[in-house]
Amino acid sequence: MVTKLTAKPVCSDEEAKQFAGEFLDERHYDTLLTGSTDVLRPDGSYLIRFRKHLIPEMHINSALPALRKASVWSGNRGVASGDAERLPNGRTKTLVRSGVIGSFDRAGGRTPFCRLTTFNRENPELFDAIRPFVKSVDDWFRILMPDRYEAQKEFARKTDAAWKIDDTAFTTVTVNKNWRTACHTDAGDLKEGFGMMAAYTSMNYDGGFTVLPQYRMAFDLRMGDVVAFDVHEWHGNTEFKRAGGTGPMERITCVFYYRERMFDCGTMAQELARAKSLYGQIKDES
Repeated sequence: MVTKLTAKPVCSDEEAKQFAGEFLDERHYDTLLTGSTDVLRPDGSYLIRFRKHLIPEMHINSALPALRKASVWSGNRGVASGDAERLPNGRTKTLVRSGVIGSFDRAGGRTPFCRLTTFNRENPELFDAIRPFVKSVDDWFRILMPDRYEAQKEFARKTDAAWKIDDTAFTTVTVNKNWRTACHTDAGDLKEGFGMMAAYTSMNYDGGFTVLPQYRMAFDLRMGDVVAFDVHEWHGNTEFKRAGGTGPMERITCVFYYRERMFDCGTMAQELARAKSLYGQIKDES
């Protein structure tokens, strides 16, 4: 059974910018979703479509070594790190466990060429292990958000196969481990698409809720759950902490998306030639 709710924004989009970089807690939400729920805006558009226990655990467990390997320490997560101070290279002093699987589009600046992530180049066998997991999320994207899925898939069809994750609507997965994100909006993903997220979680922690403070809504994403939500709304996580049990406390969230300019990429050979002509080597932003 799916519960249906309507959520009204409690402040304007301009006022919501005050949440940027803030760590969220129970003061920022009134409703916590723990069961399958659709949350609509007053205009009838979907804000959140949250579903319990739909992603086969065997797919998640098979992907787990890859997800652990991919979640590297990074200072390239900007406002989501909660650190306002920037180093001369634009990165933050605060490092978080967050890496990228799949492909990057032409970013301009230091990397004006398409390329595979370091993870993909160095771990092809681990990448193979995540394919069923990605395919399962893609299937639910198609079911939950058919219009947005088709819009994103149309861009994927125009994209060279080297940059896509099989025949899915995704080119890229961001993998976050044990990271309480500060409030932020996602960037770099296709605006015509929609955010999809799934997770591996241990059973020995509480919290880690994803909060959308402008709507005072939160959801508790756990093992096997999948959620489609508007990642261009302000969102972040509550604190998570041990709640009994033994073994490591582990929460690995995966955000699946299509990089917004991937359809501009040439073949892998063409992009490699472009990179070599500019720098002589491939650099990575993950």
